[in-house]
Amino acid sequence: MLKVLDTRTDETIALKVIRAGIESDPGAVERFAHELTAARKITHRNVCRMYDLGEDGGRLYITMEYVAGEDLKNMLRMTGAMSPSRAIGLAAQICDGLAEAHRVGVVHRDLKPANVLVDRDGTPGSWISGSRAAGPPGVSPARDAGGNAGVYVAGAGGRPGGRPPR
Repeated sequence: MLKVLDTRTDETIALKVIRAGIESDPGAVERFAHELTAARKITHRNVCRMYDLGEDGGRLYITMEYVAGEDLKNMLRMTGAMSPSRAIGLAAQICDGLAEAHRVGVVHRDLKPANVLVDRDGTPGSWISGSRAAGPPGVSPARDAGGNAGVYVAGAGGRPGGRPPR
């Protein structure tokens, strides 16, 4: 994921370069375009916004809302286990975002800590990656009743201690 400046809008956005080789599979490119169309239907505070699927020099990329922060996988590596209350708050926000995706007919196909973004305020956030597009979408973070930071949506897998499920 790269932080870039969209020179047409003068906005900072995120750019995800799609794995090399995908562009030579017409079916895969069509699926990405279809998923992006579906992802654009999701408007929820816990889901990052998807913008566009593009191509440059034969490489595909996706542009999306930029969320300053760290993904949950790296955050857990750096900080270790989170408290049960924080894990529950994060999970609830992810479920809220996923529920909205499901409401509009989108199924997240890549739910994992690497797809959950935590902003600089410590707000767990994320982006939906998978059927909702192969990258992130998003909106501003939400806060729970305890004032804990919000989630964008992408998915969380594993256990609160940061270890993968068995």
